[in-house]
Amino acid sequence: IYPNPATEYFYIEGPHPTVDVSIYSLDGKHINTFKHTTQSPIQTKNLPSGTYLVTIKSNDYGQTKLLIINK
Repeated sequence: IYPNPATEYFYIEGPHPTVDVSIYSLDGKHINTFKHTTQSPIQTKNLPSGTYLVTIKSNDYGQTKLLIINK
């Protein structure tokens, strides 16, 4: 995930061109899940400043990363 901290958008880089992305608050509240193409930006305009968990999954790959949003 980059840039991190993010302001207006962030990117996901990985071995697969399309992944499932889930975003959670640090207290575990589910915010959003969507399919994403790894070369396009993910907008953060609907997320307030804070720290989030971003889970990235594909058929044979899964990882959770911390994302900081500073607006």
